Amino acid sequence: MTAQAKSSYGGKRPEIVTRALRPFAGLRIPDGMVARPPEGFRVARKIEVRFSDTDMMGHVNNCAYVAFFEALRFHYLSQLDFSDYLTLARLEIDFRSPVQYGETLLGAVRATRLGKSSFDLHHVLHGQDQRLVAEGTATLVALNEDGQAVPLGDALRSALTDLDGVT
Repeated sequence: MTAQAKSSYGGKRPEIVTRALRPFAGLRIPDGMVARPPEGFRVARKIEVRFSDTDMMGHVNNCAYVAFFEALRFHYLSQLDFSDYLTLARLEIDFRSPVQYGETLLGAVRATRLGKSSFDLHHVLHGQDQRLVAEGTATLVALNEDGQAVPLGDALRSALTDLDGVT
């Protein structure tokens, strides 16, 4: 299923390719063991910390977590079959433990709130040693082609409910 619409900038929005929901089978992390998502999460992926993610002290810079969470959101949404146009309205991040260059993180995401025109996704990042390094919440809002908030589509609402049980 694909959808195309005009953006609020007057140009055409890129085509959205959606996929059917796929079950999670686990992730391979560097030592070869399979890492499962934390309890209550069904969608996860590994994130490799790049040199460009770090500061002069070798720690991951706080702004890199925004990109990590974006990658998690994109991965989560690519598991769903919907055609709504979504935008990020809010992002909050709690930093729990420092991360160094070269670490591999396990990130997981799930829907935690379903509103009329928006929903929340909760993100977590764990280090290879299972420590919680960061967690946060993103609020996504459905928009029409004029940039106005609109009710979430039935397909998206159903997909979020089926995957994470939010209502």
